[in-house]
Amino acid sequence: AVEGGFRYAVLTTRHHDGFCLWDSKLSDYTSMRSAPRRDFVREYVEAFRAAGLRVGLYYSLADWTCPAYWSNPGEDPSGFDRFREQVHGQVRELLTHYGPIDVLWFDGAWPHSAEAWRSRELLRMIRRRVKALRPSAVLSVATIAWGTCPDNFEHTRAYIDCGQDWAGWMRKGYLDANIPMNYKPEDNAQHAKQFRKWLKDATRWGGRTPTYSGIDVCSNSPEHVAEQIRAVRRAGVPGYVLFSFNESPERDALVETLK
Repeated sequence: AVEGGFRYAVLTTRHHDGFCLWDSKLSDYTSMRSAPRRDFVREYVEAFRAAGLRVGLYYSLADWTCPAYWSNPGEDPSGFDRFREQVHGQVRELLTHYGPIDVLWFDGAWPHSAEAWRSRELLRMIRRRVKALRPSAVLSVATIAWGTCPDNFEHTRAYIDCGQDWAGWMRKGYLDANIPMNYKPEDNAQHAKQFRKWLKDATRWGGRTPTYSGIDVCSNSPEHVAEQIRAVRRAGVPGYVLFSFNESPERDALVETLK
């Protein structure tokens, strides 16, 4: 990672299958209680810090092995309560036992609501623990527009229905920054216009830097990827451009175009 110029990485501590790569006291489905008998999260954070790199953790709220996850919380309230307590408790473990965490990513909130997850309570706990260890840390959320870019950017419901009321959380001070990510194909005039509108609004109220601008390389040619990167620069958006390099059907051409 150091030789490749990395500054940080993000380890998947638990994905949708519920398997934990650390010694969680809240589950038997862990790397410590199965064949490896190892705490991979600890090995990762210690190795990366020793190399001078920052550490990030990814955690999926979903657990496909838990029946309560698949049920409506109203159908099995006690089961979902226990499941939610495990989720909150495991996030607390990750933020308590492994020192300052530089990056924290969440996934798998769907199909349940922010109220079902008690997301505000979870965010408050995260903020207290993260800020206690690293006061300068910036808590942020990625806002992804599925569909059209709204006329009023502040009122977009991106992800609200699956557990992320980012606009409300920013107003209440739970989050420091919004990270707009707008994956739009450049060869569609309407979508190209929406992409630039998204960039303009991001600079207006996107919160603290850095801002991450997402670009879709699956539906964009290398030339169009380069044009959207230039649009980000012209808009004066501070931060980084994100795209999944391996998803490009023209990876070699993309490398040449971006040189």
